[in-house]
Amino acid sequence: MAKNYKLAQEADKDKVYGALKEFTRNPKLWRSSSVGREYCNLTPDGREVIADMMQDILRTVDILHHS
Repeated sequence: MAKNYKLAQEADKDKVYGALKEFTRNPKLWRSSSVGREYCNLTPDGREVIADMMQDILRTVDILHHS
């Protein structure tokens, strides 16, 4: 059981990182600036998508934590 939990944790971390990396490549979701990172930000659509993504991730964490 513990081994499965650890594998699920690692897979979730990889999914989150991959999703965030792709997020920064989508100009509909993320505004990137070469001036400085303080000028990079989520678009309104990006805010909605990230909130939905986090809700799904938190549900998975909750299920894994309580099983």
